[in-house]
Amino acid sequence: MIQSSKPFKTQTPYPVSLPVTNEYGCYEIRLESIGGLGANLCGKMLGELGALYLKLNSSNFSSYGSEKRGSPVKSHIRWCAPEKFLRLCSPVVEPNVLGIFHEALLGTYPLLQDSTENTCIVLNSTLSPEDAAKKYQISRGRLFCLPALEIAMAEKSRINMVMLGAITAVLGFVPLEMAEELCRGTVGKKYPQLIEANLNGLRRGYEHIRNNNSFDCSKCVSQNANNSPKDTQTFTWGYKNAPIGGVNPRIGSTVSND
Repeated sequence: MIQSSKPFKTQTPYPVSLPVTNEYGCYEIRLESIGGLGANLCGKMLGELGALYLKLNSSNFSSYGSEKRGSPVKSHIRWCAPEKFLRLCSPVVEPNVLGIFHEALLGTYPLLQDSTENTCIVLNSTLSPEDAAKKYQISRGRLFCLPALEIAMAEKSRINMVMLGAITAVLGFVPLEMAEELCRGTVGKKYPQLIEANLNGLRRGYEHIRNNNSFDCSKCVSQNANNSPKDTQTFTWGYKNAPIGGVNPRIGSTVSND
């Protein structure tokens, strides 16, 4: 758990009151990405944002395989009120905010099978939210889209800073100035020559979400939605439905890539 006594200079009273929490009193964020896009650093910064600036109890951890470019990466962030103990250390299953750094992941992994109607999905895509919901058959949650790669290239920034700005806008209770201060304290210390470019990317991501419409995915009804039998058959194997003897009858190197 992250702890610090360094205050953020603002007139807003902190710690903040979280707008919604789950049965454990936590507000949860999950980032889905591939190696090389900076989701691990973005998750760490969101963890620091909760603890050092919002004065909440905060935790963050990432899970990845070979730690190389192109491999799947997940980052899990939890915030809870300072008077509550943050005892959970398991992966975030039903996030309040889901950030997807690469839209191709939607066609490969079941990122949305545990999303709810209250999940806010931030997707790096050039498509409009409505078109993306139809293309990827997203039937739950509220979808926000932004061309994070295009913005990052235009500002000579990184995708993770653009996505951080977008997620800050979606949260709704974190001021942009606070995210900028976080960026200066994290990226600026290590790469001072890149701080202005990254701040511009952060602001562009924030402004894009604030100035563009989102889409209620419940309006996108499809027979092949995220909770379809195909997803259940492909990705949900347990002691009740696993093949007898532990034999994998599917031809191919893995269950999901046959």
